[in-house]
Amino acid sequence: MSIKRALFRVGVVFAVAFIAGCGGSKVVGGGNNGFGAVDPQSVVRGSFTDPRDGGQYNTVQIGEQTWMAENLKYEAEDSWCYRDDESDCEEPGHGRQYGWETAKAACPDGWHLPNREEWGHLMAAVGGVRKIDKKGYVDYDVAGKKLKSRSGWASGGNGADDYGFSAMPGGYYESGLGGMWVGHHGYWWSATEHGSGGGLYHRMNYDNDLVFEASGIEKDVKSDDWYSVRCVQDN
Repeated sequence: MSIKRALFRVGVVFAVAFIAGCGGSKVVGGGNNGFGAVDPQSVVRGSFTDPRDGGQYNTVQIGEQTWMAENLKYEAEDSWCYRDDESDCEEPGHGRQYGWETAKAACPDGWHLPNREEWGHLMAAVGGVRKIDKKGYVDYDVAGKKLKSRSGWASGGNGADDYGFSAMPGGYYESGLGGMWVGHHGYWWSATEHGSGGGLYHRMNYDNDLVFEASGIEKDVKSDDWYSVRCVQDN
């Protein structure tokens, strides 16, 4: 057997083993960071009721992760509804916004605030391409288009929502200023701490298809910045 043919067979065996190890998800494209893009048709949709307050949430299994397909709306200390109106928290996709310390413990039992690695797995699963520019900024190209909701974003900046994640542009809350950038940007906490002592977060924008990972380079996250929370199910 020639060396080329032997290497080809090894490659085929490896590829088959990799796909078989991905559970029920179908790998349909070249991945990054060791993960492939998950076929949107393999996504499993479900629902969850928070036993603490009876809050109901759509859920979506993307690859091996199960996410809430809505922002958390559980009322906790150091949380806020847009315009200080409780009814806004019940609007589809809006939810509440939380300070980082509160966000880390806000998810119900069996769920948790995702860390940087778990966000990265999601980005790769939907085909996001991780890039780092000369200033050290990290973003995932394409991922925003696939995760953003099909309505609600300013200036026609809606997404395809291929995976049912339905990311909405809730903006963020800053003490003394109120809601900022609602309709234009969405901000979601990560459980991972960055160098300035706050939490790393991810942002989606109305004017591009990126998911931006803010690790304290863009700005120091102040203690009175409150962002949205997406919970991921414990493994």
